Amino acid sequence: MKKFSVLLLSLLVLCVLTGCNNAQPAAPAASTLEIPLATLVADIVPGASEMASLPLMDLEDIIGISPDDFSDAVYLQSTALEGGEALVLRAVDDEAAKSIVELLNNYLQRRCEETQNYVPEAYKLLKDASVQRKNNTVALIVTENAAEVTNKLLAGE
Repeated sequence: MKKFSVLLLSLLVLCVLTGCNNAQPAAPAASTLEIPLATLVADIVPGASEMASLPLMDLEDIIGISPDDFSDAVYLQSTALEGGEALVLRAVDDEAAKSIVELLNNYLQRRCEETQNYVPEAYKLLKDASVQRKNNTVALIVTENAAEVTNKLLAGE
C-alpha cells in the first residue's frame, strides 16, 4: 500500500509540474495578407476616403502595369491640387513585383517632372514619396509623412 501511495503521489507531482509548464506559444506576427488592400489602405492612409478610386485598367494604360502581374490592387488619387495618391499592389510573384517597382519608379519620376514648375503642392509631396516593397506587396503613397504611412501599411505584409 505504501508503494502504491508513493507511486500515486509521484504521478500527481509529475502532473502538477507538467501543468505549470503551460507556456503559451509565441504569437505569430500579425499578418495583413488576408485583408483586402482596399480595407487596409482605407484604414491607414490619411485622406483615403476623400480620394477618387481610379479604375484598375488605368494601371496598364497610365503606368504600364499588366493586370496579370497583380492579384489585388488599390489606385486612389486626390481630386485636390495637393496631389495625394495611394497605389498599392500585391504582385503575383517576385519577378512581377520587381517589374512593378521599376514601372512605379518611372511613374513617380514622370509625375515629379510634370508638377515641378506648375503644381508646387503636389511636387513637394511627390519628391518626398518613394516606391516601397515588402515581399510581393508594392506601395507608392503620396501624402504627408509618406514614409511613415508606407511603413505602417507594409508592416504586416
